[in-house]
Amino acid sequence: MTYVEGLLDTKLYADDTKVISINHCYDDNKILQEDINRLVKWSEDWLITFNESKCKVMYIGKKNPRYEYKLNNSVLTETMIENDLGIFISNNLEWKYHINSAIGKANRKLGMIKNSFEYLDELSLKLLYKSLVRLHLEYGATVWSPFWKKDIDNLEIVQHRATRIDSLRGSRMKKRLKILELPTLFDRRRRGDLIQMYKISKGKDIVNFYHPPLNFELERSSRSNNCRIRRQFTKSRIRHHFFTNRVINDWNSLPQWILDKDNLNIFKNSNDNYFGF
Repeated sequence: MTYVEGLLDTKLYADDTKVISINHCYDDNKILQEDINRLVKWSEDWLITFNESKCKVMYIGKKNPRYEYKLNNSVLTETMIENDLGIFISNNLEWKYHINSAIGKANRKLGMIKNSFEYLDELSLKLLYKSLVRLHLEYGATVWSPFWKKDIDNLEIVQHRATRIDSLRGSRMKKRLKILELPTLFDRRRRGDLIQMYKISKGKDIVNFYHPPLNFELERSSRSNNCRIRRQFTKSRIRHHFFTNRVINDWNSLPQWILDKDNLNIFKNSNDNYFGF
């Protein structure tokens, strides 16, 4: 891959290639176009041609100048929404489309389960729901975790529908969840955020943050938690609710003895007991 080395930021998958660039001026646009040209040259040398009809460009940011990029002298088509590894990413970085898609998949699976069984007991329902339905509502949630109440409620409604079985008829929603030992999806996302932050803090996951968490290094002034992070204040609503800001309250409230756990499973258990997940 001699010809693709040195590109700005390139992601290579089995049959998929993405080039990412943060452009501040016209010269940055030219550099990105040169990188595209180099990719084309590499593909020709290795006899792996790009399917031009499937190659697109996504512009992110209201002030993006929409520079035209070309592949083999053909102008790349602009796309507003793109599926990237199972997550729908939109050019405004909002997640409504992905959330609605996830809800649709989960509802279809839930309908299939309800239509396939004349009677479901609590154990069978819980097993089928966790195995076939809930995964659609949680896949990649650290990336797209919603902050609008409507989106949060719509996700919870799917789980509420799943718990409506004959043996729990007449029970209120909270009681049904308690009997089935199912936490709310909101709490599950909080738990997922904490686990992800733990992995990052221990170097188990390497994330190339454009804006890394503030004060992620040890902060000795705190007696209860010497790995506290500070909130990044921003005018952008989306940035305000981004993972590194969203997780702060829960992360900073964890006692040091939990953060000191070196084993991921032990951390999960201690974290669950502390928050009651």
